[in-house]
This record gives sequence, structure tokens and C-alpha cells, in this order.
Amino acid sequence: MGTDMAESESMATHPSGDHGAVQRAHALFSFFDRSGIPWAVVGDSSDLDHAIRSDVDIVIDPGSLGRVPGLMDEFARSCGARLIQALRHEAVACYYVLAWRSDDGIGFLHPDICGDWWRGGRPFIDAGTMLDQRIRDDAGFMRPSPGRNAVYYLLKRLSKGALDPARCAFIAREWNAEPDIAHSLATRCVPERADALHQACLTGDWSAILADLPAWSRAIDGGFAPGLSERSGDLTRRVGRVLHPTGLLVDVGGGFTADAGAAFLARWSRAFRRTRVAPAGGATAALRMWPTLARSTLILRPTTMVAQSRRSWNGTRLAVHAGAWSDGSVDQLMLETLAWRVHALLGIASAPSAVIAGLGVG
Repeated sequence: MGTDMAESESMATHPSGDHGAVQRAHALFSFFDRSGIPWAVVGDSSDLDHAIRSDVDIVIDPGSLGRVPGLMDEFARSCGARLIQALRHEAVACYYVLAWRSDDGIGFLHPDICGDWWRGGRPFIDAGTMLDQRIRDDAGFMRPSPGRNAVYYLLKRLSKGALDPARCAFIAREWNAEPDIAHSLATRCVPERADALHQACLTGDWSAILADLPAWSRAIDGGFAPGLSERSGDLTRRVGRVLHPTGLLVDVGGGFTADAGAAFLARWSRAFRRTRVAPAGGATAALRMWPTLARSTLILRPTTMVAQSRRSWNGTRLAVHAGAWSDGSVDQLMLETLAWRVHALLGIASAPSAVIAGLGVG
């Protein structure tokens, strides 16, 4: 394993075994029902009854966003999981990561929860529009009406510049189930593009759009300019991400092998946006890693013998003793350290576990 390995993209983009994720996702939906918060799963949820292939996008009443961190932690504990990440990727949205140990690995669930839907600080569609006349899917969860969901998902994929025939087919089905509602909402959101999108859904001919996705992406983003409050909120969010990095530097003392390191990164990749191996280094090297940690990167670094497993005062570094690395307890150290950190970040009170209590503070 080379010391100059490039960062690899992670999190929900590389799903592994289920490990109980479907069961917990549906338990989360029931939990939200009991909470009394208006909510809906948005996007392509066509196979959500039997598979969790990426993150689960959920829109809720914006007035309830302040309740979500405590509710997510309460839910995690109720189903044998830990809340280990809270990535605020928009001022009005947070990407949560729940994790748990199972007999055959580590399971993850990624609820991405927002109020109004923003992208890159730009307000696209308000939550009230998405929640209006929401319906109960046959699989049991709440979802927007098809026409509203079609416009949301189409604008999202176009903004990302990531649209393919399979997604086009799903969007067209949703759009054509409520063409008047979809066309009206699209006209409100992207008036100069609404007719072209309407025709693509009605005819199934997406060739002109797919052939020039970058131009469509620029046009969609250009139609949603952030105001002063959105700019201020986004700046605050960005500063917070720098001051409170969601990445983690894991120093391993002794017994480190390339194969074991690769297996560790594979197990934990879905809790971080990127993973990498770094060369051995001292405190100054750790400081140079701060921008990488702010981008939610899991960094594995071999170091000299560690006398005791310990975490840093702010939870951005975990030093693992060779014994904990070799006997597999490093995974429990990871769970406890990340849960401790996210509790501190979100202001959630929690009694320290025996594992955390036994960790020294570096």
C-alpha cells in the first residue's frame, strides 16, 4: 500500500452488504411517523422496500430541523446502532451516518435530512411544496406526490450533471402520473426549460438533454441565485465544517500491514467521504492534514509503537495500540470515538461507555 495513495470516494456510493440496513430504514420511517413531524422520502425510492443502495433522502418540516439530531440519536440507540457522523452539507440539510456491528461486518444507514431543498447554497424547492399532498407508498413510507417528486429529482440530477436513461425513465413515470402538477412546478422553478423537460417526459426522447448535460447543469444552477440569508447561512456552515472536521486520522502503532490497512479502510469507507493512507509523521504532519480532515477523510497512518489507545481532545485523531488493531477491537474504538465526537458536536448528552472511559486523551 503506497504512502502516496490518492483519496478514494466513499460513503454511500459504494454499498456493501445489507447488515440489517433495510430493517433499520423502515424502523426509522415508523419512528418519524410517531414523532409527529411531517416528512417524505424523496427521489428514486422504487426499490426501497427491499434494498438500501445509497443514502436515504428525506424532506421534513423546516420548523422541526432542530429536533432531528436528538431524534436521530434516540433512534440509533433504540435499534442497536450509534450515530457517528453529522455532515452539514447545506445550511438546511445534514447527512447523518448510523453504524452498528453485526456478525458479518459493520452496517451503515445514511439518512440525508433537509428542510427546504438547497444545493450549493441555492434554494431550489421549499419543503412545503414537497410535503403538500404527500402519499403513503405501498412499502409503508411517506413520499411526495409523483409530479412533485419528478421535478425535485430531475432538477437534482441535472444540477449534478448526472442523468442517465434509467433515471430518465423513472422521472418520466413520475412526471406522467401527474403531468399538470409537474409542468406547473417546473414552470415555476425553471420557466425557460419547463416545456423542454415536459416534452422529454411525454415522448421519452431525452437525447437533446443527455447530449449536453454540462450546459443543462449550468442553466439549472444559474436559475437559482442565493440571497443574503442563504449566503450567510452557507458561509456559517462552511466555517463550521473547517472548525469541526468530520474526518479522522487513525494512527496505528506496530503490527500494521498493507492488507490489514486496506481491509480497515474498506470496512469504514462508508462513514467518510474519502479514505487514504498517509506516511508516518509527527504533529506538524497532522496539522497539514487538517484541510483533508475537513473534507471528511479517513486517514490511516502507521506510526511508532503506541503505548495506549487514545483519542485527541477534539476527536479528530485516534491512536490505536497494536493489541486493539490485531484483536479487532479497533472497530469498537472507532464506533465509540465517532459517537462521542458527534455527540459533542451536536450538543447531545450521553454517558460515556466503558470503552470511551478507558481511552486516554492525547
